[in-house]
Amino acid sequence: MKKNTLKFLLCFAFIFYSLFIKAQTTAPDEDTGSYTTCNADGANATRTSNDLPNPVNLGTIDDRSCYANYKESNVYGKTWGIYNITHNSNNQDSNSLQPRIERALSASQKTGIGSFARFSGIFRILETGKTSSSGSDGSYIAQAKGKHTGGGGSADPAICLYLAKPVYGTGANSGKQVSFNIYAERIKYRGGSGSGREIVFLKNVLKDEETTFELEIGFKQDPNDTSKKIHYCNAIIGGTVFDWNVPEPERATQSKIRYGAYRVKGGRAQIRWANTMYQKAEVDNQSLSIEDNQLSFSSIKTYPNPTNGNFTIQLNHIDTASISIYDVLGKKVFQKTNVKESLEVVNQNRFKTGIYLIKVSNRNQKVYYNKLIIN
Repeated sequence: MKKNTLKFLLCFAFIFYSLFIKAQTTAPDEDTGSYTTCNADGANATRTSNDLPNPVNLGTIDDRSCYANYKESNVYGKTWGIYNITHNSNNQDSNSLQPRIERALSASQKTGIGSFARFSGIFRILETGKTSSSGSDGSYIAQAKGKHTGGGGSADPAICLYLAKPVYGTGANSGKQVSFNIYAERIKYRGGSGSGREIVFLKNVLKDEETTFELEIGFKQDPNDTSKKIHYCNAIIGGTVFDWNVPEPERATQSKIRYGAYRVKGGRAQIRWANTMYQKAEVDNQSLSIEDNQLSFSSIKTYPNPTNGNFTIQLNHIDTASISIYDVLGKKVFQKTNVKESLEVVNQNRFKTGIYLIKVSNRNQKVYYNKLIIN
């Protein structure tokens, strides 16, 4: 018994010591020492002029910092995109916007149920903005964005930003950033900024810790009212789920995502990204503006509906078509091409209880929709 207890304590001490050491040491690709606002290797004529020819990270570069251009490193068995910015280094905007090096991903421009933008990757945080005020500390590592109707806010408004604030060590590590608290900065209403946003603590990550990150923003059915939809912004950070519904979903016109390093009101920020992936889906909104099942009788008939087993999709006056089925999160769960007249779908536990969207596209790219309910 004593032997097993000793083994456990030694194992626990080793793990704790390893995490502690990693949080304190300098990363292999970290900038250290003093720094200046602008450097020769950070010069860039425009926001998109100084990307690498074939960057490992996805998306269009938006470089608004003269401290350092985007570059890459190979450490820990991965190729990392390097995003380093310093205070007052924005050499592109004349209106005192915060420095940034980000990558913009193509927007999902539709708002129908099943539309989404989904990004995933792994990040490491080495340093974030440091000021004399905790309210101004920190830097953004990613953000969900999207325009809306009715005015209010900027021309390209943020919806939810993921903010990393520094946590400082004690003793020998006094004054050193040893970990980072991750917050979600969420709008309270469309176009909200300043007091129009709430800041919610999510979790803490160690300096230089490889942390998985998934972000999806899109539209799904409101389970309490089938005539309405939800504009959701869901994140998974280091395996922990943080779901959130965006206010005023009826005003939304798009969903999009950016990532990198943004905002440094003092000091320097150093963010690393690897294994980036991106998907999007765009579904027209017309199915929400018609009476329930109107298209079933004119162009598509699904029976039995509701069902708890197999079902048939019958096409009326539609030539050869492609059929896709999406769940309420916008995930495609079924697809079949070259369908003529009808298609029998065998459930085989593929469809869980809930509401699904059936999308039918003919060879002329005309699109039809219908709702499917699985009991």
